[in-house]
Amino acid sequence: MKGFRFLLLVMAICLASGVKAQFYDSADDILYYVSCDKYGQIGENGMVLIFNFDGKKACELSGYLELPDGPRTYPHVDDIKRNLQRNKSYYDELIETTEYSLKHISGNTYQGHGYIEGEALNGGTAYRSETHTFIFSSDRKTVTDREETTTGNYMTGFKGTATDETIFKKVDKSFFNIGRSRNK
Repeated sequence: MKGFRFLLLVMAICLASGVKAQFYDSADDILYYVSCDKYGQIGENGMVLIFNFDGKKACELSGYLELPDGPRTYPHVDDIKRNLQRNKSYYDELIETTEYSLKHISGNTYQGHGYIEGEALNGGTAYRSETHTFIFSSDRKTVTDREETTTGNYMTGFKGTATDETIFKKVDKSFFNIGRSRNK
């Protein structure tokens, strides 16, 4: 009986230490992250991710920018500054209209998917699918965006996959202010 109690105690400790809850935030809790360079320093005009959490789901509020040559990218610091200059509540208002499409996977990890289809040469149809896995540190001061991209062509049967990781550090909303009120 003593051994059984000890086993239950060990199992309880293992479960308690291994379980990390999802993030539950109020609508007011918007987290801003800016990409880091290869030395771990925040980029002056780095890419930006903006999140709000609701337990098993989250939304990424910064969105994508379509570049002239076709690829998509996250907005940069200057883009966020422009949005906030026009309307200080820009991202607060997005919470009401943005779909919470990122799903909690496990621990501090959320994941979202995207799918793009377009015409390729020779009449074949090309496709591109992206999976973004956002891995947050336990204190939420950093997030790693692990992007897995699959491209292919239905006609030729070609299929390729690539993975890229970008580290982002948390910044205060005031990071995007212009002038004396700006904090890093």
